Amino acid sequence: MASIKVKFRPSTVADKKGTVFYQMTHKQRVRIVSTDIKLSLWEWDIMNSCLYDNMTNNNCQSVYNRIEADITHFNDVVDRLKVYSNSFTIDDICEMFFNYKAGKVYILQYINAHIDSLQQQGRWGQATNCLRMKNSFSNFLNGKDILFDELDNKILESYNDWLMQRNLMRNSCSFYLRVLRSVYNDAVNEGLVLQSFPFKNAYTGIDKTVKRAVSEELIYKLFKLDLVEKPQLAFARDIFIFSYGTRGMAFVDIAFLKKSDYKSGIIIYNRRKTRQRLRIRVEPCICELMERHCEKDENSPYLFPILRSMDDKEAYREYRSALSLYNKRLRVLSNMLGCKVVLSSYTARHSWATAARNNDISLSVISAGMGHTSENTTRIYLASLDDSMVDDANRKLLEKLK
Repeated sequence: MASIKVKFRPSTVADKKGTVFYQMTHKQRVRIVSTDIKLSLWEWDIMNSCLYDNMTNNNCQSVYNRIEADITHFNDVVDRLKVYSNSFTIDDICEMFFNYKAGKVYILQYINAHIDSLQQQGRWGQATNCLRMKNSFSNFLNGKDILFDELDNKILESYNDWLMQRNLMRNSCSFYLRVLRSVYNDAVNEGLVLQSFPFKNAYTGIDKTVKRAVSEELIYKLFKLDLVEKPQLAFARDIFIFSYGTRGMAFVDIAFLKKSDYKSGIIIYNRRKTRQRLRIRVEPCICELMERHCEKDENSPYLFPILRSMDDKEAYREYRSALSLYNKRLRVLSNMLGCKVVLSSYTARHSWATAARNNDISLSVISAGMGHTSENTTRIYLASLDDSMVDDANRKLLEKLK
């Protein structure tokens, strides 16, 4: 068990201030860490190894705050090292203690710990995105790690150019930069890095994407499609309709949906992406789909027979495999329907947003229904879905000129 004690070393010279130091201990090994904190002998309670309680001057308050901050910092360092393994040494603690205090935080090293932290929290999707970004950024750096303090607009521009040279689309380049920015901001919020706004000029937006929504007529046609002799396609179709009928519930949330999340015709769940809690009243046609495919295994907590494992890591692996299979089957259904837009796991969500807009449902209601944390996200959805409404409106205006 790692521990830290605050000690005071009086000066051997009369009337000269002594020095506060830290005694760090881990696995029966001790290291003494000096500080630049100077105190007079009458300011330190030797018996209790602390400042005297009655010392209220500004200098003593400042020293007290500094010591408390260092102790907190020590505990943070130990917690971070535990993420890697329990085999770290007292020397590892001291090295990281000094590096972090000096702002010498290495990006790739921090990202590794950040990924482990996300995995421990069961946030496998974000951990996967972070790992993808780390591998990409590490390749850009040729495996060399750099300090957060070295990250500036010039490096980010070079990284973006490097991504573009690999024939990545602008949105893909933006994805890597957004994830890197998120990691940078987390380091800033932890007090490990001084905010210098290196992403101020980096493009981290989302360009208008290819149309992903389909019409309500096609949704109805899919709903009525005869798939009696094709049970696997029927299951994919029903999950798609379930997503559409639950305000565009994401496939990851459908896969992890628990039986306990559904009671008395109401589904209450937390979005895995944003942790936002949503409540959905299930309509009769959707209830029929649920009853048709509800997981029959009493030992399984899941509502649908998509996942088997109850281990978070293994369940996430199963989800990724199921998502790939789901999208393959949706492509088959697209061909059967003669769709111009290839159906995917995103299509139901985009189609619900479009249908809601076409039925004059307000932006705020659509945003709340989809579980967006901001209406700006909903605007991006609607802006990229379908220009036909604007074209139709323009046609009506110009008809008056005839």
